Amino acid sequence: MKHSPKQSARKNRQMAWRRSHDFDSSTCVPVDPSKLNAGNSWGRPLFVDDGYYKDKTFVCRDCGQACVWKAEDQKWWYEEMCGFIYTTAVRCRACRIKERDRKAEIRRMSEEGMARKRAWQAQNET
Repeated sequence: MKHSPKQSARKNRQMAWRRSHDFDSSTCVPVDPSKLNAGNSWGRPLFVDDGYYKDKTFVCRDCGQACVWKAEDQKWWYEEMCGFIYTTAVRCRACRIKERDRKAEIRRMSEEGMARKRAWQAQNET
């Protein structure tokens, strides 16, 4: 895929800026591109071009707390769990657990409701 000269220059500047900053081996983990789930995307994220995962800071969507998505966790998500390469962490651990429990409760309530509905339909068929 060809980029316009303006896009190519911008991407080259971004990559040069990223590479000019110190590579910290304690917070960087190498990328194995053969294990990544690119889906149906045309490009690839900059961490693939850099060749390593680096700790990323983000703000939790639910509680607003500043968090760090560790390089090891990124490697696990992208390579072991085959997560899509353009996804990122949006919730802290505590909020992820609360969200998982909330969804499980909704699923449980829905299944109970469907069971009651099937029982009611079976009772009223005769």
